[in-house]
Amino acid sequence: MLHPSLLIEGFAILRALILNFKKCGYEVITTIDFRLEKLKPFLSADIIEPITTGKSIFDVSINLLNNCDYFLIIAPGANNILSSFVSNYSNTKAKSLNCNSELINLATQKHLTYTFCSTLQINFPKTYKMKKNGMCVNLENVSIKEKHWSTLIDERKLFFPIILKPTDGVACEGLVLCANQKEINDYIQNNPTEQLLLQEFIEGEHLSVTANITPKEIQIISLNIQLISFTNYTSDYLGGATNIQHNLSKEIEKLTHQLLSNMKGLNGLVGVDYVIRNKEIYFIEINPRATTPISCLISIDSPPLHLLPLANDKRKENKIREKRVTYFAKVSMDKVKNKTLVSQRFLDSDFILTPPLEMSANKILTLIKGSGKSFQSAQMDFQNNLSILSNKLK
Repeated sequence: MLHPSLLIEGFAILRALILNFKKCGYEVITTIDFRLEKLKPFLSADIIEPITTGKSIFDVSINLLNNCDYFLIIAPGANNILSSFVSNYSNTKAKSLNCNSELINLATQKHLTYTFCSTLQINFPKTYKMKKNGMCVNLENVSIKEKHWSTLIDERKLFFPIILKPTDGVACEGLVLCANQKEINDYIQNNPTEQLLLQEFIEGEHLSVTANITPKEIQIISLNIQLISFTNYTSDYLGGATNIQHNLSKEIEKLTHQLLSNMKGLNGLVGVDYVIRNKEIYFIEINPRATTPISCLISIDSPPLHLLPLANDKRKENKIREKRVTYFAKVSMDKVKNKTLVSQRFLDSDFILTPPLEMSANKILTLIKGSGKSFQSAQMDFQNNLSILSNKLK
């Protein structure tokens, strides 16, 4: 089953990275689910191999990798999806542009990442690892005796609202904001995961860093705003803005370097998420993969990002890229009755990151952007582009 929200983000990342490698002069081969073949015109790859029913994506991909020098996997880290791809493909002659599978497992298991951060004295929200029976371990000091989550509230160790999320998750999937004890109980009963994270809710600015790691350097590409919705016992990653300016930019960059330089196995594109409250920076998680902002940092008219660890890469080119702010968001729209979408109609609209896709009988989902010299002007351009798209769909 295709996950609508993750599909929209994943396709935009794939599209941008293919464009980037083509601009760097490389031949690009990719696979695509046969249900998405109508999107092939949006991909500038030299070879696009469909994965049809009955075919193993591993078998098809490994066969393609016999003719490749490098591979880059775009996949969620949860449920060992990303790490299993990397492990399987690492047995080929192609070199990986992903983090290694051990690091992916460390980053995906959030409780392990928080424990690691505590050894570096990196600040993060007060977090407890919770078993199915409700017993909790303090990740800042695992030697402290286990306590039931209700006891933590009674002793005022945590205050409502409280974040609950899987230890192994992607984006905002499975993350909820609980307003009372009943909602915590309901979540525990309805969530099949044996281990969860109970976390202090930090109300503040949600930011992320897009970075590229090579054996020679940790390169900060962009500081981004994250738009996250917490409503009706649910959460969702809506979009964000890239290349923003912030009065704590230097501190965030220093903290990111401290974290990433101490993690073994990092490679290529990664994202690091933070929350800022009262000028205090809280680490939230690391994503050991290309994240959605990269789809906005690469465009037809921008110089490419040099992502391969080659001696002839002119890395200084990355540092003189024009720092335009890009505002992007997933947009859900009502489908016009009895009208079939034709993806090719949107090929000439460079503000469309992922073309409108029919996600149900009545709904369309797309990812679009707007750009400008400031956050406000990028938002205005986004609204203008949204109007253009709405008129196209009518």
